[in-house]
Amino acid sequence: MSDARTPPYLVPTLQGGTLPPSFHLGYWPPGSERSSDAEAAAATDELVFDLADVHHGHAVVDVGCGVGGTLARLTARHRDLRVIGVNVDEAQVRRCPDLGPPATIASSWVVADAAALPLARGSVDRVLCVEAAPHFRSRAAFHREAARVLRPGGVVAGTDLFVLPSHREDDDRAVESILQAGTGSWPHVFEDPEEARAGVVDAGLEVLGWVDISDGVGANFTAAGVLEGAVGAMVACLGRLHREGRLRVIAWSSRLAVTPDRAGTIDAMLKAGAPAPDFRLTDENGNEVASADLAGGWYLLYWYPKADTPGCTAQAEGLRDQIDAFIEHGCTVLGASFDDPADNRAFREKYQIPFRLLSDPDRTAGVAFGAADGPSSSHARRVAHLVGPDGVVARAYDVTDPGFFADAVLDDLDDLTG
Repeated sequence: MSDARTPPYLVPTLQGGTLPPSFHLGYWPPGSERSSDAEAAAATDELVFDLADVHHGHAVVDVGCGVGGTLARLTARHRDLRVIGVNVDEAQVRRCPDLGPPATIASSWVVADAAALPLARGSVDRVLCVEAAPHFRSRAAFHREAARVLRPGGVVAGTDLFVLPSHREDDDRAVESILQAGTGSWPHVFEDPEEARAGVVDAGLEVLGWVDISDGVGANFTAAGVLEGAVGAMVACLGRLHREGRLRVIAWSSRLAVTPDRAGTIDAMLKAGAPAPDFRLTDENGNEVASADLAGGWYLLYWYPKADTPGCTAQAEGLRDQIDAFIEHGCTVLGASFDDPADNRAFREKYQIPFRLLSDPDRTAGVAFGAADGPSSSHARRVAHLVGPDGVVARAYDVTDPGFFADAVLDDLDDLTG
């Protein structure tokens, strides 16, 4: 029988008794000879294994492990691994001992959420995630959790699917409905790949590889005509999106900092009780904004990874919608990123953002506040600081839920100014 979290496209297969080792997309490298679907699925796994750089003796966790096929392939390649399969769907996990690695391999199977792995900090060498991330409640939360469980120098690797919007409301709504019905769980259908990549950096991980393999997955969608119901509609929809260039499949890998202290967000960010650093930055119109001009009043400086991406938009809209409450508290709101002023101006105009957006192209202020590790940081970490009239940081935020960030800051302002 299936569980409530079992994806609809897997229910007949799980009930039928005979299971393929993998349910993810197969990969046919451009120019290669046409192979079977099973061989193409194995090729996807092999690509991820190479990106992860798995070695003998490693402890490896596969998040969104399906029925164990990926770990079975991995342990056929490296026999002396310790492997852990994690899946939120108990029905799939129950099948893993039969379809996963042989009994001679040290393996365990766990029902758990990707954002709450039941593993100790720094306990594994590699984290794999093959095409499971679209079904997670938050990709960013998964990457933070992967960073937590990895040992210094550890690597997380996988594949991910991104759907680009058409910006035609009826079409985008139909795509969202079809994909969510077919998979049972695709919380954020239209998520920008660059926003996801920024979430990797946000988690304190260094991006090693970010490869678009979309051209090698088109053959997966030729079965749409023989599938029925929601599953057939889903495959047909993905096929159309692929033909239109709106389905992007990314193979990626990232590495945790080798230093034992790990330059993650919480460790790097400026803490409450510290004097706020001085800064001089340029707003979206080219005007200078200096910390000295804010002295004697409350101000909130929040950093966002990239203008006009979903998480950054949700955060800005949340602050926009409650700007009157910030004004009542005498608190100036400022956003900051590494985007150029023109991008910030377009972002502000598009969403009618009522506060200034600052550019930090050389990352100097970003480093001072802990939003960046150095001048080569690609995106700002999503951190924020509430600074009091005395110039001291009253509250520091590692922002994990951008949409509810404004509420948290206003609660703190109530306590601090009440």
